[in-house]
Amino acid sequence: MDRIKALDMLKGISIIMVVLTHFSWSDQERLVGLFPFWIAMAVPIFMMVSGYTFAMSFERHGVSQIEDAYNFIFIVKKILRYTLPFAVVYLIEIIYENIHQSISFGEACRLFLVGGNGPGSYYYPCMIQLIFLMPLIYFPIKKNPRRGIRIAFLVNAVYEVLQNAYELNETCYRLLVFRYIFALACGCYFYFMKDTIYLNWKTRQYKLPLFGGGILGIIFIVMYNYLGFNPPILKYWIGTSFITILYIFPVFILLFKILSEKSIWILELIGKNSYEIFLVQKIFPRGYLYQNVSSRVLQLFVYLCFCITAGVIMGRVMQPGIRTLISKIEVLLHKESIAIEYKKVS
Repeated sequence: MDRIKALDMLKGISIIMVVLTHFSWSDQERLVGLFPFWIAMAVPIFMMVSGYTFAMSFERHGVSQIEDAYNFIFIVKKILRYTLPFAVVYLIEIIYENIHQSISFGEACRLFLVGGNGPGSYYYPCMIQLIFLMPLIYFPIKKNPRRGIRIAFLVNAVYEVLQNAYELNETCYRLLVFRYIFALACGCYFYFMKDTIYLNWKTRQYKLPLFGGGILGIIFIVMYNYLGFNPPILKYWIGTSFITILYIFPVFILLFKILSEKSIWILELIGKNSYEIFLVQKIFPRGYLYQNVSSRVLQLFVYLCFCITAGVIMGRVMQPGIRTLISKIEVLLHKESIAIEYKKVS
């Protein structure tokens, strides 16, 4: 599948923001730096990119019915793509943990399923869930994009109401991908509608929903982060809730258009290895850095350079091998499925 440079650059920008947000900022510094409007939007942007790329993948593979989207080989390939790099980093993490305290096999397995420790550890289990959730978002939007995205917004709102009413605990909420339904739907919607949006964005049909929604999202972010407003239906991760997606979605569209006309190789390189950079920053020894480097500017410089450089190296080393392994497994699974079908016919 041909890569879209704008998506790689968007991922590059987003992973830099992920690394930045996990540095030692105070709450006041985050507010003064307007982090709620850009740094905090990193994962929502990633989810929109995922919605776009899943829709593109489904279209290019001729997925026309829901059974096709749950094809065993397709699912295994996706799971391996996320799991193999994570397993390598998790092994390093668990060895380090065992040096300081003994961890039982059962606890190690539990930690693997919940994404290990470290900042952003929820991302791996969320991406595995996304593989199974995305077809349920893709088909309604493909059938009727405008109605589909409205339904996704409503479903996301209902989920927030239910999790609040039934007092879902923060740990479970953190590990479930359902809070990103609307963000995923926006990415999927944009895949089908980008040409129409760019052609007709000045008309009220597109300008009012996109930019009107963007203004509502900005008002919500200001009220929650700067004016102390607590929305009644939201309880956790309010700063990246489905309402804030109203703000970041038109920004995502504008950035996509701008980046489509450019080629910034360093952002492309970082974006292509964004998952590996995320995994590296998850296990970065922050305590050692903060204790042994006095200058915060130098701390930030070392932190950014190490995570990005090590992540890019990891990606460049591992990705070709992972692609080769996945291709071989795909061939084996395909041969096995043909053998099973042959036996059925016989």
